[in-house]
Amino acid sequence: MEMNIHDFVPSLEFLYDAVADSIMGYLYLADIRSDRICISEKARQDFGFSERVIENARETWLARIHPRDRGRIDESISQLYCGHKQTFDDEFQMRATSGRYFWVRARGRIYQPPGMDKPTHVIGILENLEQDGEVDRVTGLHTSDRCRRVVESLIAHGQAQQCGILLFNIDDFTRINMLYSHAFGDMVLRTVIQELQALLPEGADLYRLNGDQFLVLCRACNHAKMRELFECLQEYVRHPRSLDGISYQFSISGGVAMFADSGPDWAGLLRNAVLAMRQAKKSGKNRLKIFCPSMLPSTLHEQKLIQELSQSVARGFEGFYLVYQPICTADSLRLVGAEALLRYESPEFGRIRPDSFVPLLEREGLMSDVGMWAFRQAVSVCKTWVEQLPEFTMNVNVSLYQSLGDGFSQRVFQTLNEIGLPPEHLVLELTESCFADEESGVAQTLSTLRAGGIRLAIDDFGTGYSSLGRLQQLPSDIVKIDRSFITSIHNNSYNYNFVKAVIALCHNAGLRVCVEGIETQDELRTVNNLYADTCQGYYTSKPLDADTFARELIAHPDCFAPRSARADKQERNNTMLSDSDLLRTMMNATPLSINVWNEKFENMACNTAVVELFDLRDEGEYLERFFELSPPCQPDGRPSSEVAYEKISQAFREGRTVFPWMHQKLDGTPIPAEITLVRMPYQKGYIVAGYTRDLRPQENSSKTE
Repeated sequence: MEMNIHDFVPSLEFLYDAVADSIMGYLYLADIRSDRICISEKARQDFGFSERVIENARETWLARIHPRDRGRIDESISQLYCGHKQTFDDEFQMRATSGRYFWVRARGRIYQPPGMDKPTHVIGILENLEQDGEVDRVTGLHTSDRCRRVVESLIAHGQAQQCGILLFNIDDFTRINMLYSHAFGDMVLRTVIQELQALLPEGADLYRLNGDQFLVLCRACNHAKMRELFECLQEYVRHPRSLDGISYQFSISGGVAMFADSGPDWAGLLRNAVLAMRQAKKSGKNRLKIFCPSMLPSTLHEQKLIQELSQSVARGFEGFYLVYQPICTADSLRLVGAEALLRYESPEFGRIRPDSFVPLLEREGLMSDVGMWAFRQAVSVCKTWVEQLPEFTMNVNVSLYQSLGDGFSQRVFQTLNEIGLPPEHLVLELTESCFADEESGVAQTLSTLRAGGIRLAIDDFGTGYSSLGRLQQLPSDIVKIDRSFITSIHNNSYNYNFVKAVIALCHNAGLRVCVEGIETQDELRTVNNLYADTCQGYYTSKPLDADTFARELIAHPDCFAPRSARADKQERNNTMLSDSDLLRTMMNATPLSINVWNEKFENMACNTAVVELFDLRDEGEYLERFFELSPPCQPDGRPSSEVAYEKISQAFREGRTVFPWMHQKLDGTPIPAEITLVRMPYQKGYIVAGYTRDLRPQENSSKTE
């Protein structure tokens, strides 16, 4: 019995709408003769058509297709309408109502009535490829899975021999995410990728691999053409650009792999491109490396090293040892701590760089054991040094793999108890990825460590996932600014402004700042003027073994003082004071501690007596860190900020007020004081001058009597 569709549905209109509502894609039916097309309601809404029946369909439809795809699809439609093919299956980018292009897959077939020489109708569906994971939602590019399928299809049809891929990475793109926001970073990616696509030659397609890594698949190419393509992209990105009034700039590093050099599969092609790109990164970034078979021995070297590391762990950590780099105050260069650094010496390969063996330990699951061994060694050494230098702290690096481990915090506290080191002498350094991880287990571990008195530091801040806006939200006590921002701080305004902003935000959030990689006196002077708390780097000392560190530094914690920014400043002050007139003026000055408030409750200025009272570097540090110079609450339990606002308001209102106040130095040393606030006329309004009387001499005299 033949099927009659009318026996099953009340009307063709009902059937069309029912099918359209039941599928994930967009259903359409085109009448070739009248050049009209009927689309589903969902398609009308998503593509911004005013009606479901579209007149002048071919021209209207093509206008919504990306210009890069328009010619190809127009030719495909011509072949279909002429009856040269019965079915079609094409992918292209189409503009949505929002104006954004996204990838669709159009499939369908023609209807040609018996006896007619051309088809009369086309019916089919459009599939949104973003919904099946083959299209990246941020950039609108196909993903690497799609690229893999294309390459495998080329291989199967014997068309891959002249193919190659260019894998490129946007250097330090995380800085844009961090300095502005991830949303801004996504906008930058969308803009850049759209413009890069326009630069691609015929037969080249762009895919998003992951994060800030992208892949170009080129057909019928060679090494020279791939290098030419990279240089074209490189020329584009090297110019500064702006988006929404914000300027940005970056470079790219790339690796090329040709199918002819990589074996008969996608995995080998991608692996070789990754190896080449890593070589470009190691060579200084902003460059291209083309894969050659000589790169493979490094992979063999890596496998031998992995085997050796595993054997070392099994033999009681043979070959592993620690060195210690001093951490000093930024102003006086007094020794206050050290960072314990893991090292490894191979019997076959000699000393191995940490950035070579640490990733292997993490990848092979050995980092937890090695990390706890290093932690115990560092804690034992710290216990000995604290006995000679009571304020000393030890910084120990912890990887995400350790902090994710079961019972990590319990093992930390157990080790401290066994060795007898109080937790306040320990700082655990974690990369930004640890703080950025959303796993509740990591968050709970960090909370437990801090609750037990251990301080946490964000290591290499500026190179990972965090934005400046998230600093106050992270469960940390110290921020360590990566050395990459320091090496060019004097000739790169971005780096200078970044360091300045981080220090200011950290201090506002009650965090301390350590600057890594200080190698010159100019760098030290700059970060000191920006009020960094501590610093480390080759300017003071390279990492030392434990015996040398104890003999040269623990026994002489002020040995770097002659090279400090404070000594440098004192020398310049001495030169200035050789002016007899200036010296006479300063000697006649009354040493009152004075600061000035305006009617907006802003601390406007102070004199040098205030700087001396709180043992600060200069007036700028006082204004920058004023709210750290009082405890959170006064002795009566009221919040300091609340009382200060009340007293300043009273002085503006009544003209004068006197009250007791508890100040403190930045290190927490209490300073009991008496504050006198006096209103004074200033320009067309008023200011309040604050006079601080230090009560410590009076209290000490009372105790003596």
